[in-house]
Amino acid sequence: MQSAFRSKSNASGFTLSRIVKFISILIAGVTATLAMNTASADQYTCQQGSITRVIAVEHEPNQPLPCSVRYEKPDEGNAVSFPWHANNTAGFCEEKADYLAEKLSLSGWACEKKKSHK
Repeated sequence: MQSAFRSKSNASGFTLSRIVKFISILIAGVTATLAMNTASADQYTCQQGSITRVIAVEHEPNQPLPCSVRYEKPDEGNAVSFPWHANNTAGFCEEKADYLAEKLSLSGWACEKKKSHK
């Protein structure tokens, strides 16, 4: 009975197993594309003693929007947050990254700005 179920198709000719396989491949492809297409433009590395903080602006390659500011604390359990996002205002994330680096600098952190790989 189970093999008979597998060979039956719905009205459009797709079996359940083919639909599940297609959806799995689609999800894997979208996930891989998103992971590979995120680029960082500007990045700050901030140090205070042996503690490091990393501030990076992330966006799609060659696209200023949408963007996010990524704030990492690799020496503190590798905590990662995204305190700012923008969909409509170019330069917003860069301004916020600059602001956060300046705020850390005023608190005694030594921050260095680098252009990272795109």
